[in-house]
Amino acid sequence: NNIHVLNLGSYEAPEVKEEYNKDWISWGADNDYFGRLIDLDLSSPTNSRCNNGIADMIYGRGLESSNSDLFPEDYVRMKKLLKPKDVRRLIIDRKKLGQGALKLTYAKGKKKILKVSHFPMETLRAGKADSKGFIKKYFYHPDWKNIKPNDKPRAIASFGHGSKSEIEEMYIVKPYRSGFYYYSTPDYQACLQYADLECEVSNFHIS
Repeated sequence: NNIHVLNLGSYEAPEVKEEYNKDWISWGADNDYFGRLIDLDLSSPTNSRCNNGIADMIYGRGLESSNSDLFPEDYVRMKKLLKPKDVRRLIIDRKKLGQGALKLTYAKGKKKILKVSHFPMETLRAGKADSKGFIKKYFYHPDWKNIKPNDKPRAIASFGHGSKSEIEEMYIVKPYRSGFYYYSTPDYQACLQYADLECEVSNFHIS
């Protein structure tokens, strides 16, 4: 008579969902997996410290070249295109969200890149792959969790797939993850339940 059954939550991989009436691929519950990662980074001190510390170590002293004396013109152009602020932000997104994004801005005719800038990865969703498996577009919306039916996310061509008239392309820095194609989970994916636990324990003590 004193036996009680407790149904404990089990691990669930983030869902990648393709809907026939939408051009983009949803990522996670309510299409807000990036938002979940950001929330856990803010609410779990251990998770946050690990992410920020590792991102700082990856960035180190910034991006440099070991043979800049041999190619001085290329080195100067690289330093002008890849500003320290954008490189650091890309690394932070890559560590915390599992992937990062850079927006490339071309000159007319698309023979020269004028600007490379960081783009918030949480505002992007992958477009559906074509018959050859290429993701040719990414879609931008500032708040995917609260997107309205009449909202029309802006399509941005992925790197190498834009037409000559499209002077902006999105370059996604995304590592390979077994079982995932459109998105990549962060390297600390298996620790998310413990980050959740740390947050709930602190809430318990506060209450």
